[in-house]
Amino acid sequence: MTRGNQQLSPAEKTCPLVASLSATLDSGVLLNSEGCVVYKNTVAKKIFGTEVDKENISSFVVFQEAARETGMDNGVLWKAVLNDLEENPKQLDAKAHASDKSSFPAVISLTKIESCPCQECSARTLPITYCACIREVDDHMQRYIRLLEKENKRLQTAKFAMEASFDAFFSINKRGIIQSVNEAAVDVFGWSRE
Repeated sequence: MTRGNQQLSPAEKTCPLVASLSATLDSGVLLNSEGCVVYKNTVAKKIFGTEVDKENISSFVVFQEAARETGMDNGVLWKAVLNDLEENPKQLDAKAHASDKSSFPAVISLTKIESCPCQECSARTLPITYCACIREVDDHMQRYIRLLEKENKRLQTAKFAMEASFDAFFSINKRGIIQSVNEAAVDVFGWSRE
């Protein structure tokens, strides 16, 4: 089994976590409960270097804005993020530092892993606990994010104006389905907001 010109490692063949992460086009890492990297996929190795098991993710992914706002050290922030990561995956803005000393804005997607059934993972002293995928935020993505933020702001403004009105208002989508009603519409028509 090969990926391009590269042979898959035994772990990539037997561990479902490693196999799925090795197939992603994003930088992907598996972390133990301490936030130490136990596996990097090929993309992550190219960007962040090949070191594993001694490296903590806080050394190459930094929550700059959160660190600035809270005054907390990045390592402490990472521990807080990982401890808070229960059942719901998170996507967070960060700055990633590549092994060539360059850095770039990134979005990191984190999820908690309950357990892996493979022998290699069960034999670890500290089991694999988290999966992180790191994606560079390029100019196209930044424009898209700004566009979404602008649209969201416009919708919020319209919603506030609708809610402030003494007249009955409701919004309808393109298919003719009522999306929202203001308090006056609830009073006039006897509709519920659900």
